[in-house]
Amino acid sequence: MSVKNLVVTPSQLGRISIGRLVEKNGKVIPEKCDNIRVTGNAMVSKAWVDHPVMASITPDATGKIRSIPVRVLFDAPGSNLQTNYSCFDTKGRQVCVGDGAVAKRRESGSVSDVACPGPELCQFGQQNRCKLYSRLTVGIDVDAEGYGYEANPTAGFVFRSTGWNSAKQLQAQLSMFSAACGGKMAGFPADLVIRAKSSSMSMKSMFYHLDLVPQGGLVSAVMDTLARRKQMEDGGVTWERVEEAVASGLSQSAFAEDGEEGQSIVQEFFGDGDAVDTATGEVLSPAPVVEAVLSEAETDLIKVGLAKAGRSITSLNTWLGRPEDAPLSTMGEAAFMKVKAALGLQSPSVAAAA
Repeated sequence: MSVKNLVVTPSQLGRISIGRLVEKNGKVIPEKCDNIRVTGNAMVSKAWVDHPVMASITPDATGKIRSIPVRVLFDAPGSNLQTNYSCFDTKGRQVCVGDGAVAKRRESGSVSDVACPGPELCQFGQQNRCKLYSRLTVGIDVDAEGYGYEANPTAGFVFRSTGWNSAKQLQAQLSMFSAACGGKMAGFPADLVIRAKSSSMSMKSMFYHLDLVPQGGLVSAVMDTLARRKQMEDGGVTWERVEEAVASGLSQSAFAEDGEEGQSIVQEFFGDGDAVDTATGEVLSPAPVVEAVLSEAETDLIKVGLAKAGRSITSLNTWLGRPEDAPLSTMGEAAFMKVKAALGLQSPSVAAAA
């Protein structure tokens, strides 16, 4: 007999991330990185410790890990990657999970089904920082006793992301791998690689996301996968039952993240500009906005930069996390410096001299 509404996810051996946590004035601020890191499930002195498998992963010429050999754990794309719209409380517990049509929401001690129009059109979502949330679980294909894929092909390392690019790329690749293998892609060999990108939404500044690439090319990877499946079947492994067990466990509840890791979920989920208290793990309330008025020359400089970039003041405010109709002059010095860097602007005095 199993407990109702208790989601059962594949065992987590560790965590995969493309960011780090920087402590400033007693607050933990997420910071994006240009490399991949694999950590364990425990913290020492409030910092994640590298997982032993890191020693078996080959870095690039600069000494950074930008690619990890992995294996897809299951046949069904949805058993490897769960993607939804999610709201989290400050302790890392999902309080609302939706698919853009219907959501399950926790309120007043009960769970109810509600309409899910997406974060931009949902008042509850806007009040609770609803975001796209993805959870990918893969096996790391290295020779590490007890932790490599061969040691436990149903347990893996989890990559959590609120980025659209990682979600779309990973979902697309898993769907292609599954199709290429006739729906039997468990054990598919791939490289989990970090990619750099900039866009108009990022104000042309660089950001990073993860992608899956067939190891040795698609044909070689498919041949390897199908040969592995035949070996399992010849050995008496009923993999279809494994798939059923995994799908059943995931379907028992919409709330896959239930606060077990508390602080870590919060730190990974909340983005740049959010601060996490190092003692409690709670997201700190934003400090009151200081109406530091920029000079007319500074606001004019931003307007010129936006015009050249083909962007509007509304889109800039959205990028900064400000109300769409907020005046440029009230963004404050820190935001002004951030915008200048993103648009490649010079200080008004320098621009005038030029």
